[in-house]
Amino acid sequence: MQTPDAIEVPLPSADPPFATIDDAITAIRRGEIVVVVDDPDRENEGDFVMAADRVTPEAVNFMITHGRGLLCLPMTEERADRLGFRMMVEDAGRG
Repeated sequence: MQTPDAIEVPLPSADPPFATIDDAITAIRRGEIVVVVDDPDRENEGDFVMAADRVTPEAVNFMITHGRGLLCLPMTEERADRLGFRMMVEDAGRG
């Protein structure tokens, strides 16, 4: 009996594939959510990012459900005051 030829199966890369910055910017402009990751030697985490003017209730639900963290939105101090938002930490340098 003859044994079948071995089939070489490529192993998954240790590093996940990453899009280019230009691709991420294009996706954000289209209203898509992208994941931005930091250095593995820092926090080694990813954040969902999308253009604020493209956010929908469905996108917020997705980010809260799958991100399981804080939903953050940059804004001026004046706008935060008008909306009644407080700082998460009093001294932003410590946060």
